[in-house]
Order: sequence, then structure tokens, then C-alpha cells
Amino acid sequence: MLTQLMRDAAHSVYFSDAWLEDEVLYVPFSGGRVRFDLRARTVTGPSLKGPEITLSLDSLDEFVVDHYERMGDLKTHHFYTVYLSRGDFAMAFQERAKEYFEYHPETSAEYERTCRRVLALPALLGLRAASEKELISGDVRPIYERRRHASAGAGGLGGLVLAGLGLAVWFLLRRR
Repeated sequence: MLTQLMRDAAHSVYFSDAWLEDEVLYVPFSGGRVRFDLRARTVTGPSLKGPEITLSLDSLDEFVVDHYERMGDLKTHHFYTVYLSRGDFAMAFQERAKEYFEYHPETSAEYERTCRRVLALPALLGLRAASEKELISGDVRPIYERRRHASAGAGGLGGLVLAGLGLAVWFLLRRR
């Protein structure tokens, strides 16, 4: 699909932390955010040559979702690269997803979230992409919804209740 030089030139981004807000998909990276505007049908972010550019999603010459992997001692490193080009202008964004050989709920969930978000991107943008991996189709908007923080408050209250119970048990056992 892509050459190793193209992969190496890609900007490191965090599809795992991307969110959809007001018809704009924001994908954070160390230099800011890549913005996929679904209404205007544009993508704005750093080009392969450095400066920020805006490309029309409807006039791309090439749109590729590339995947390759490297085996490690404890995990497989999956590299997902999204490449977009039009004429002499190109963008490439990459995220590494780590698949550990030993299952752990948090790390496995992060790996799955990254893979799902990258593989659902063409469906969200309404584009066809060249890819060796099977892309996710259908209504993919829920994949990019922000996590609700309301449950965090309930979890915090539950933690306080448990801490209070623990403290009460400690005092009762200490009195004996």
C-alpha cells in the first residue's frame, strides 16, 4: 500500500482520543488538532512538507488506510496510517496501537478503540479508501462520541461510600 518512507513521514496522531463535535471530527496530535469538517467536506492539518493545509474530501486523488505490524516481546505494535493526497499536496497521520499478548481490560479496550476509530474513518467521511484491512461501515458516529463524564461523578460518590464503610469497619475492628 504505502511505502515505508511515506509511513515514516506521517504525523503521529491520536485517533484513540478523537471526538466528533458539531459535524467536525477532531484528531489530536502534539502540534494541535487535525480537523475533518463533515459539512464543508474538508480536512485541515499538517502536510507532509510541514505547513498546515486544507484539502477537499471530495477531490482527493488518493485516500488510503494503511496497516502494518511489528512483533515485540510482550505485544504486537499495529501501525495505522491514514494518507490523503491531491496533486502535489499530501497528508499522512499515524497512530500505533499496542496489542498485548496477555489480555488486560484497559489495554485491550484502548487497542480496540484505536482500531475501530481508524477503520471507521472512511465511513464517517463518506469516502472509499484503499485498505488491506476490513473497514467498518454503517452508522459509525457513535464510535467517535465523547465519553460522558456524568458516570465519573457517580463512581466518585460510590468510591466515597466504600471508603466510608472501610473506615467504619476499621474503627469497629480496632475497638475490639
